[in-house]
Amino acid sequence: MRKPALLIILFTLLVVSILSSLLVGNFPFSLLIKDFETFWTVLEILRLPRTLLALLTGGMLGLTGAVLQGYLRNPLADAGIIGISSAASFGAVLALSFGISPFLTSFCGVIGTFTLMFFLYVISLKKSDILTLILIGLSFNSLFSALTALTLNLSKNPYKNLEIMFWLLGSFDQQPLENILFTLPFLGVGVVLLWIQRPLLDALSLGEEMAATLGYSLRRSTQMIIVGIALCIGPLTAMGGTIGFVGLIVPHILRHFLKVKPSDLLLPSALGGAFLCLVADIVVRLLPTHTEIKIGVITALLGAPFFLFLILKKKGSSHDSF
Repeated sequence: MRKPALLIILFTLLVVSILSSLLVGNFPFSLLIKDFETFWTVLEILRLPRTLLALLTGGMLGLTGAVLQGYLRNPLADAGIIGISSAASFGAVLALSFGISPFLTSFCGVIGTFTLMFFLYVISLKKSDILTLILIGLSFNSLFSALTALTLNLSKNPYKNLEIMFWLLGSFDQQPLENILFTLPFLGVGVVLLWIQRPLLDALSLGEEMAATLGYSLRRSTQMIIVGIALCIGPLTAMGGTIGFVGLIVPHILRHFLKVKPSDLLLPSALGGAFLCLVADIVVRLLPTHTEIKIGVITALLGAPFFLFLILKKKGSSHDSF
């Protein structure tokens, strides 16, 4: 399939999913249209922030997943592999355990992300090879996950722990619009930093040595990619919790429809990730359950079998890259 055709399809699906997200919920649309004031209140306070957060989170997860898979030349990579999600979650959980306001909770998640980003940046000054970055990222991922668990263990409030555990499962609900708008400057800078690395992703598909021969600085690019991913993922994870597998699934699926260079997958992956998160959020609203199922549960149920399939497929292949 040609890239323009795929982009048109993805954009159309995204528009439909956005409109559906704004209209679907506990308040039937047929009742809301009879009272415009109530409709606008529901739209502004409940559905618009939720839709916007799902759109941004899915888009950033898809984009960063495509960047990391191209950069690491590994279809099993996503933002969690370098610990970004775990660091943001730890910062937010620490804030939640002390009862800090939602706005400051998001800010603490950003601080957690920037803390990890600082350590990765310092390490990348000495170690710039890709394998070392993966191993260090996995170590930090385990460390921040352990710190999150330790925070929950030390908490004396079981009700607060239950609230935090539900938050960690991922949700786009109950976030005010101003908190979401607060993330936009971070996301904008992050997207720019990742977008300008597109030529490097294509060069790396030929190997690190070839990329170096073409004049690319792997160390400098590693630092920019780390900063870009942290800016894109950290603030959103601090609000919506950990939502896994989106950055893994979307680029891999689109790669089968679009046989192009790694750089050409960035925009389709962002659109596809946004669409997937919006659809998942609509599904959890429509499911007839006593309590609303968390987004992270839905994406994990879809992503875990897919991840297992990728591992088995990769194990049966003699190639280390795609």
